Amino acid sequence: MPRLPARWSTFLCCFFWCCSLLGITSCSGASLPQTNSIIVARLPTLTETAATLSATLPPASPSIESLQPAATSTHDPTTPTPQAPEVIGYTAYRVQAGDTLASISKQGGSLPELLMSYNRLSGEPQAGRELIIPRVRGKGSLLPKTALMVVKGNTAKPWVALTLDCGGDNPRTIEILDTLKAANVPITFFILGGSIINDPDLLHRMVADGHELANHSFTHADFTTLTDEEIVAELHDTEKAIHGIVGTDVSIRPYFRFPYGAYDRRVLGTVVANGYLPIHWTLDSLDAVGKPKSPEFLVERMTQKLPPEELPGAIMLAHCTGKVADALPEILERFAAAGFEVRTLSDVLGA
Repeated sequence: MPRLPARWSTFLCCFFWCCSLLGITSCSGASLPQTNSIIVARLPTLTETAATLSATLPPASPSIESLQPAATSTHDPTTPTPQAPEVIGYTAYRVQAGDTLASISKQGGSLPELLMSYNRLSGEPQAGRELIIPRVRGKGSLLPKTALMVVKGNTAKPWVALTLDCGGDNPRTIEILDTLKAANVPITFFILGGSIINDPDLLHRMVADGHELANHSFTHADFTTLTDEEIVAELHDTEKAIHGIVGTDVSIRPYFRFPYGAYDRRVLGTVVANGYLPIHWTLDSLDAVGKPKSPEFLVERMTQKLPPEELPGAIMLAHCTGKVADALPEILERFAAAGFEVRTLSDVLGA
């Protein structure tokens, strides 16, 4: 048989290889079926081809990115991220002799660390201290519902709490803040939510200077004339207003003061049930009662009305007014000369 040229040998080899791949059993022109139909029926699918390649190809070399060290993380994936406990209710409680954070939490269905942070405690509370107990889901409470009102703090130290009810409508409040800053004296401001939204810079200044914030309602309504639902709205609207200005990291809980000092058992219970500890006062400066008071009147009343033995732990009430701004420097000087420190409400309530 004559030898075929090399190019024809190559052509025939390729042709027979294709026939084998496509499953064609006869290569004669008479017996070939329709070529297009055979190709459609017999061509490997993409999935088959990919599987074949995957099985025959060597493993791919790692990419440059995969050779880089993995980013480190401070969180151990085997340790679940702690979740804040879900608070489902609140109870007021007055600490008894022998109580501890652990024992109170067990009775009240709370957690010691939550009880401590919520009430701004610095340690174990002393007997007589009023607290709000946040009850956690899944824990039962043995404490009865109690309506408490705070009128005085811890008498063990020569400290008095200066508490000012304040909105954002008095330009002389800045003078009060300047006097307190010069004397390095932080105090507690009970904030009126409906007014402070008009003076956000004032609230920022209070926070920056280290003062303590508390809730004084949104509209300064007499709570005894409001429904329970309206009371809740007053509390929450003030929180929303303040958080909208200085953020949620700044808490105004747990202290609340009733506008006009007006309350009854029902409104006390509603305020406590919403997580607030009602704060009254030991001495009212009377700066917002009756005819306008002179700075001299305010100085004498706030520093001389109570005898020295009754001053430790006293809660003083005044307002962010011009007369208080005028009287404040001498009030601070007289207390200091008598050996008393002006402090925040949390300091004076103790632990």
